[in-house]
Amino acid sequence: MIYETFVKSCKELVPIKDNLVDMISSEPKPTEPLSDLWILKQEFSGMNSHDKVMYVRQKMKENNCDCYVVTALDEIAWLLNSIKYEKKTL
Repeated sequence: MIYETFVKSCKELVPIKDNLVDMISSEPKPTEPLSDLWILKQEFSGMNSHDKVMYVRQKMKENNCDCYVVTALDEIAWLLNSIKYEKKTL
């Protein structure tokens, strides 16, 4: 359904090799990770990530939704049960 709608509104998709964000970014890329990523246990998150994905799929089905684009970092973190850990320096 999405593909058909997209085809009607657009002529052609053209692949690009360069990362567009890198092309406009004025700051250099970080050379090391900003923080470690931790996966939360179910006892802290209430549901494991598999169950959360199944929950989202069920809600999509109930709403006749073909796709769900997750772009907000807090939504991604919730879905994957992840949290960042920052080491504080004194």
